[in-house]
Order: sequence, then C-alpha cells, then structure tokens
Amino acid sequence: MARIASQLYLDPETLRSWVRRFEDGQTAVPGVETVSDIDRVRQLEKENSEPESAQGDAQPF
Repeated sequence: MARIASQLYLDPETLRSWVRRFEDGQTAVPGVETVSDIDRVRQLEKENSEPESAQGDAQPF
C-alpha cells in the first residue's frame, strides 16, 4: 500500500483510510452514498447510453 500511495503522491495512512471507507461501503461523506447507490447510478448510466433502438420503439427526431 505504501508503494501505491507514493505513486499517487499520498500519505500511506490517507490511502489506507480511503480503502477502509470503501470496504465499509462509505464514500467521502459517510452515510451519503453507499456502494449499492454507486452501482445503481452506474446501471442507470449504462441504460441511458444504450442506442434508442435497443430501448424499444422510440422514433428518432
């Protein structure tokens, strides 16, 4: 972890605390977003990026 932290120009303890927060399902502000929230946003972004023809009978403008 110390090697990675130095490559990112971070203090090793800072990186360690970020990893612990991620493993606990927390982001920068504890309780605001969980890993499942982030997964849901990614799923919705993927659905929105699919071509319209794959989404049904949508007609182009």
